[in-house]
Amino acid sequence: MSEEPFERALIGFGTAPYYTELAELTGRSLTALLPRVADIRRTGSACVDLCDVASGRSDGHFEWILQPWDYCAGTLLVEEAGGCCGNILGGPVTYDKAIPHLAASRRSFDLLQELLQKVRQELNV
Repeated sequence: MSEEPFERALIGFGTAPYYTELAELTGRSLTALLPRVADIRRTGSACVDLCDVASGRSDGHFEWILQPWDYCAGTLLVEEAGGCCGNILGGPVTYDKAIPHLAASRRSFDLLQELLQKVRQELNV
């Protein structure tokens, strides 16, 4: 698990082209995030991104709507590696429906969650 400070963090993110209503929220999230971290990445695979968090190759990953089959195994890997996973809006990961999913190192989780929640509040969505 990575222990990089937030300002040196590499953050992965996901998007789903079939959720066009989330495009602005995702874009604004990236705009707010980029000046505060080292860089952002999109691989196109939540599973790969969550494995990167668990292994320490990246410091966090978020997606505003992620299906359980995309995050179940990766959540277990991140948590077993010492990281944190949760709902971006607050609370734990649930496995019965799509959620706004967040995974990160313990050092970055709260800061990333706070930033993402603030962006969502500013857009009033």
